[in-house]
Amino acid sequence: LTRLCVNRPTIVFVLLALIAVVGTLGVLTITQQQFPNVDFPVVSVRASYPGGSTTEIRDAIVRPIEDEIAGAPDLSYINTTVQQGQASITATFDLASNKTTDLVQVQRRVMMAQSQLPSDMPAPTVGSFDPNQATIVTIGVSSSSLSPGQLSAIVTNNIVPAFEQVDGVSNVNAGGTVTPAYEVQVN
Repeated sequence: LTRLCVNRPTIVFVLLALIAVVGTLGVLTITQQQFPNVDFPVVSVRASYPGGSTTEIRDAIVRPIEDEIAGAPDLSYINTTVQQGQASITATFDLASNKTTDLVQVQRRVMMAQSQLPSDMPAPTVGSFDPNQATIVTIGVSSSSLSPGQLSAIVTNNIVPAFEQVDGVSNVNAGGTVTPAYEVQVN
C-alpha cells in the first residue's frame, strides 16, 4: 500500500479529493433538529384510589399491576411513583420494540390485574409517552395592580387565544387561573 501511494501520487490525490467531496456533500445535506421525531417505547399506567394511603396503594394496587407488567416481552425496566391517593407506573421497553405492541401488551396485562385490585377503585388509565407533547415553554404572569380574577380574565380571554394563533403551537394551557363563581342565597 505504501509503495502504491509513493509510485502513484495521482491516485492518492483523487482518493483524498473524493473523500473531501463526499464529506462536504454529507455536511450540506444532513438535517439537524432540536427536537427530533423519536418514538420512545414508554407506556405509563396511572391509578387513582381516593383516600388511600401510600402503603395501601403500594400493596393493593401497585404490586399486582407491576407483577403483571413484569412479564411483558422486551421490557427494560419499570419505574413507579406512589403518592397519597394515586400511583404512576412507567414501563420502559427496548428501543427495538414496537410502541403499539407494547401499549397493547400493557393494557392487556393491566386488565388481567384488575381482578386483584380493590373493587371500589376506578379503572387505571394506560397511555404512551410522546415527547412531542411535552411542555416547551412555561410563562408566568403576575400583577401588583390587578386582582387575581382580573388577571385570570386577561390570561384566559387575551393571552391564551393570542398564543393559540401562533403557527406551530399545538396546545396552550392556562394553569392557576381563577374561575368566577356566583353564590346564590335564597330568601
